[in-house]
Amino acid sequence: LKVLYFAPSVFFKQTRSSSHECSTNRLSESCYNLVLIEFSVRFINYLTELRSFMMAKEVRFGILGLGRGRKAAQQAAQTVGANLVCVCDLQEEKVKSTAKELDCDWTTSYDQMLERDDIDAIGVYTSSGTHADFAMQAIESGKHVFVTKPMDIDLAKCDRLIELAKREDLILAVDFVRRYRKIDHQVRMAITSGLIGSVILG
Repeated sequence: LKVLYFAPSVFFKQTRSSSHECSTNRLSESCYNLVLIEFSVRFINYLTELRSFMMAKEVRFGILGLGRGRKAAQQAAQTVGANLVCVCDLQEEKVKSTAKELDCDWTTSYDQMLERDDIDAIGVYTSSGTHADFAMQAIESGKHVFVTKPMDIDLAKCDRLIELAKREDLILAVDFVRRYRKIDHQVRMAITSGLIGSVILG
């Protein structure tokens, strides 16, 4: 509740309590407290509803390829609002051990993973040159998809994949994870603020 005391005063000037009407120019201490309590209750109710909404909208993931994809699978298993349902890799021992570690299902068949109706999104972490093909299969199966970079090494395939995602109204994303790392944001700030002077390439 201490945090709520720093809410903008305009809110309190425009809010009426159930039993007291507050002046728009000057709030008595008792009226202020009543408004604060009312605001607190509404805010807590909002957070409760938001949490319920987020839990109801849990995103269920399947990860293909457990080289670089193993880290993505770990992140899906550990992230609030995400649920790692299944991992897939051609190497049976690798996929079994990863599934055991992360407490999810496993398969060596991509087709079998796509047939599941309890997966919303597929992460493709296979060799460059295969991303678009696997992503198209996912979209054709009605699933959202994200691929590790590059989207593909064939520009024509990339164009077809983008058009397919638009046509099916599904999300297609490319995994640029470094954009979210704190150290990279700090480097960017150092460059844009001039902290390290002019950066010259060459």
